[in-house]
Amino acid sequence: MDIAAFVIALAALVVAVATAYMARNNRKHLERYIQRTSPLERKVGKLVSEREGSRVSDGAEVSEAAEDSERIVALILNPVKEGAKKVEQLLRTKAAKHGYDDVLVLETTEDDPGKQMALDALADHAEIVFAAGGDGTVRMVAEELAGTGVPMGVVPLGTGNLLARNLDFNVDDVLGHTEKLFTGWHRKVDTMMLTIKMADGSEQTRRSLVIAGVGADAMMIRDTKDELKAIAGWLAYGEAGLKQLVGKRQRVRIGVDGQPAQVRKIRSVMFANVGQLQAGVHFVPDAIIDDGLLDVVVLSPSGGLGWLSVARQTVTGRSRSNEAIEFLQGKRVKFSVLDGGDIACQLDGDVIGDITEITAQVDPGSLLVVVPH
Repeated sequence: MDIAAFVIALAALVVAVATAYMARNNRKHLERYIQRTSPLERKVGKLVSEREGSRVSDGAEVSEAAEDSERIVALILNPVKEGAKKVEQLLRTKAAKHGYDDVLVLETTEDDPGKQMALDALADHAEIVFAAGGDGTVRMVAEELAGTGVPMGVVPLGTGNLLARNLDFNVDDVLGHTEKLFTGWHRKVDTMMLTIKMADGSEQTRRSLVIAGVGADAMMIRDTKDELKAIAGWLAYGEAGLKQLVGKRQRVRIGVDGQPAQVRKIRSVMFANVGQLQAGVHFVPDAIIDDGLLDVVVLSPSGGLGWLSVARQTVTGRSRSNEAIEFLQGKRVKFSVLDGGDIACQLDGDVIGDITEITAQVDPGSLLVVVPH
């Protein structure tokens, strides 16, 4: 995920100015716990059971009425990702082994990273929809699956793979991870519903799975060179991230759960459903993907010392608010830019343009994700 590069840029600054401090304050990663919830098993397009500890169907319990119906899974695949063909071949083999008649392969395009493909998979009554790509592809598929009861299998082929990391998936062995999805568990996770007012006055309703952000982080993503990204992967964002350390703060208004809104001068605001980034960095330590809450990080550094404070908290994994960084939590957050301005915005690493307002609200347990057994 691209937010991590922003952290890399901050860490680079700390290394240059306070290496000793960072070494002294290094600590162990926060322990993560996964609570397995009772999954909803979907048979031939219908929800037929909700049982504690149930596994993904392997075809052994199909009712007589469904025996003659074709059972399929769908694979929404970003074809340009490394390993895409191997994932397709593996899924076909495993699907047949577990009693499925076919794998509906739907490739994403430059114009559509997954939306219509997810709708097609639902229309064809796919029992599981696998999303194989980066965080952007996963988000687009989840946007259509949320609230349907159809489970999503995540195949992490991106550079960030933040959803997979925060669910403790093995992102270093994609094929091994994918092989286990057919005998996995269904876990309910939260998503974020975002009502966004664009700078041109239009409105969008979108969904985010990991982190949405405005300001410096979105501009960093926007300004990263594609050719450098192709060579260095997510590390390429470091160059653009360092450039964002210099810039003017903007006046904004932020309100949480109907409380009186506060005016802040900010460089960036992030709306987080998860907290862990690459390299085990817990950027938002209190963010948990199924706690029914939305975490907000407000970055307001006014200079080099301010960024040092942000970097120190990032590296040490603390969630203590100060003048440079503030942590908020709630179920509904309203954000607006003051003084007639606008600000760049990104959703799970995809820049959507400049916006003036965002209302973010948690949608608890709205998405079923297959967790490998």
